[in-house]
Amino acid sequence: MTNTSKKKGERPTPLPDGIALPHEQEIEKAILAGLMASNRHMPTLAAQLLPEMFTLPEAALAFEAYLNIYNRGESADALSLEKELRRIAPDKETLPADLYRLALGGQYLETGDGHMPTHARHVREAYVARQLMLGCYESTLKAARHDRDTKALLKELDALVGRLAEQLSHATSCVGMKEATPLAKERMQEILRRVAEGHTAGIHTGLAELDRMTGGMMPGTLNVIAARPRVGKTAFALFMALNAARDGHPVCLYSLEMSMEQLMFRLLGCIADIEPSKIQKGTLSATETERILKASEELERLPIWIDERTDLGIADLRYQISLRRRQGRCDMVVVDYLQLMLPPSEERRNTNDQISAITRQLKLIAKENDIPVVLLSQLNRNCEARPTLKNMLSDLRDSGSIEQDADLVLFLRRLSVMNIDEDPETRLSTEGRGSVSIAKNRHGEPGEVRFVHNPGVTRFADDRTPLPPRAHRPAKQELDKDLFG
Repeated sequence: MTNTSKKKGERPTPLPDGIALPHEQEIEKAILAGLMASNRHMPTLAAQLLPEMFTLPEAALAFEAYLNIYNRGESADALSLEKELRRIAPDKETLPADLYRLALGGQYLETGDGHMPTHARHVREAYVARQLMLGCYESTLKAARHDRDTKALLKELDALVGRLAEQLSHATSCVGMKEATPLAKERMQEILRRVAEGHTAGIHTGLAELDRMTGGMMPGTLNVIAARPRVGKTAFALFMALNAARDGHPVCLYSLEMSMEQLMFRLLGCIADIEPSKIQKGTLSATETERILKASEELERLPIWIDERTDLGIADLRYQISLRRRQGRCDMVVVDYLQLMLPPSEERRNTNDQISAITRQLKLIAKENDIPVVLLSQLNRNCEARPTLKNMLSDLRDSGSIEQDADLVLFLRRLSVMNIDEDPETRLSTEGRGSVSIAKNRHGEPGEVRFVHNPGVTRFADDRTPLPPRAHRPAKQELDKDLFG
């Protein structure tokens, strides 16, 4: 066997002498013998193997023929197999007879139903190992060149690992209850332990009532925070990030709108309870300056990373998060904000298609890395003209796919920004108050959470103010039909 890549359309990459690629040729013979003995193995094998995963050329051709027949819904008897082999390999007249000799010449021919899934797994793992060796060696050669692009090489290597991990796990993506139940029990015990210790099931948001209704920012979820400009969605997301970091969860902030300096001033203002504008304008008093310096000492120790690039694309974001996750430097991601992100290069048609492609990729990023992704989004302008002042899922700007891909949709509202002095529902002053409307909650109940905030809109807390007696909800309330969409 030669030390070359089996992938079609690529130049073989030779390995140095003394390094052999792994293979499972005896198992390949056993698989071939099993296919010749019975068709019942084909559904199992078709779900796990591809022809290029075989190192024996004859076995690869035979499996390609069996796979073609299986995909057509036909029965693969000896005659149909021979006919298909002649179609795909007309120059190999003796191939059918060679296959029988090859299969019967194997040393280990356990071909029962219990053996075939294991055989397929071994062949698949050997294939992935070969591709990993070849890919790494090719990257090594590129890295040794004087004109190397180290950053591009790291991206290539990360993409290779991602593809191979996907290929390796593809065969076991369908999990039975025997495997799934222990995992669910383990996760349940972890949640119970966290709750018993006074934590939330997910990552703490900073608002106890919001945590109660949502469980916090849960792993593997896409969480959308939407609002009109000036309401404070960036400030609220930073507040959540700060609380997560204080609990020991590394947070990655990707800001396409604000500079790192602006974000730092906001974080410092949140810790010191000082308006960020005072830092920006240099109007701090001596006491406030001391508080800011003390806040900076805490901020230096927090596991928060900021990326302020304005040309951030979803592919680069996926690579960065995957890398940081493996390094143990990312438990939560905040992206500010959706409408400023660059779409995938193949999705340049219209705004809706672009936004759909981005939100789908962000959901995959959350799922692949088992972390919550917090995504900020704008709302349509016409929602301000609605008499009820309530937001609906259809208000999400540019695409209906946002609400489809999101696990949690939160609408942030501050009536004081709209020059409304008294909340018509609670009869309370709107100064220093706001609400988070849970419009979609895949893991719990919808509802509304009231909060209070400081003058700089950097700190948030649960609003414990008792409602006046008149502030009862109407007996009959029209439900938003989009709420359960």
